[in-house]
Amino acid sequence: MSAKERGKVALWQIKKIIHCHFPDLSLLISTLHDPRKGEEYTTEEIDMASVVLFVLKCSSRNAFNNKSKDKQFNENYFRMFRLRCPHMDAVNDMFEKIVTDDFELLRCRLLSSLIEKRVFHNLRFFSKYFCVAIDATGAYNWGDTPPKNILEHALKKESSSGTISYFSPCLGGSFGLLKRNDYSSAE
Repeated sequence: MSAKERGKVALWQIKKIIHCHFPDLSLLISTLHDPRKGEEYTTEEIDMASVVLFVLKCSSRNAFNNKSKDKQFNENYFRMFRLRCPHMDAVNDMFEKIVTDDFELLRCRLLSSLIEKRVFHNLRFFSKYFCVAIDATGAYNWGDTPPKNILEHALKKESSSGTISYFSPCLGGSFGLLKRNDYSSAE
């Protein structure tokens, strides 16, 4: 399967998942606070473009912009999501200004919705347990000026040019979803 075909399949899967499991996703996204003033693109257009950028495994925002210059790509994008394809600089501008707590709340609502619908139940380990992975291998970079309440706890790194950066380890968790045949031999 070519990269173009894989991308097409991935986009159709996204559309199917949104339609099936998150029919009110556009409403939830539209309720996010938009810190920009008088901007051309809606929060829905910005957020979907960021998801598509990730799914298509574009190496950069510029690579996605180059794809979006293609008329056929734009037509397919609109046909798929009923949204315009924004310029990635607009996406970056919004993500620099947006309050991350809003996205965290949205993520929690979406995950809660999947749990309530019992989407993960057929993927339980030994038909009984959910697999959850927790690690603290990530790091949040505070830049050169972390908040005062973080400063005393943040780790410090000095570059060869003398610039000091502060960072903190991040704890993350995720569901480990297995297909039945992945562990059926262990039963």
